[in-house]
Amino acid sequence: MMDSDISGAIGQRIRAHRWSRRMTQGQFGAAVGVTFQQIQKYESGKNRISAVSLAKLADAIDCPVALFFPSQDMPTDGLSRWAVDIAIEVDALSEDSRRIVHSIVQYITTLEMAQPSPTNGPAR
Repeated sequence: MMDSDISGAIGQRIRAHRWSRRMTQGQFGAAVGVTFQQIQKYESGKNRISAVSLAKLADAIDCPVALFFPSQDMPTDGLSRWAVDIAIEVDALSEDSRRIVHSIVQYITTLEMAQPSPTNGPAR
């Protein structure tokens, strides 16, 4: 895994956990002593995050630093970046919200499977 991939994955986890706490980038930045622009750079993976900054971010949302690192047990081989982003964001939701999202995705999948694809006939 390249450095930029690691920074991006950590940034995605930071964003997901910030969202789960219903904090804006401005509120999050103020809590750790940086600007919202710096939070944007961390979350997008454009800036690397020092260990000290990572510890401050974790303290601000009351979670262990380890939650920001990509899980070794989450298989990502063959998944698009969209799929990984969605999985991370859904993982930060409450159990009830995850069930709702799952039901919605199942419903949409059922609808798409029932519609013929414009290029290949049936969608699946």
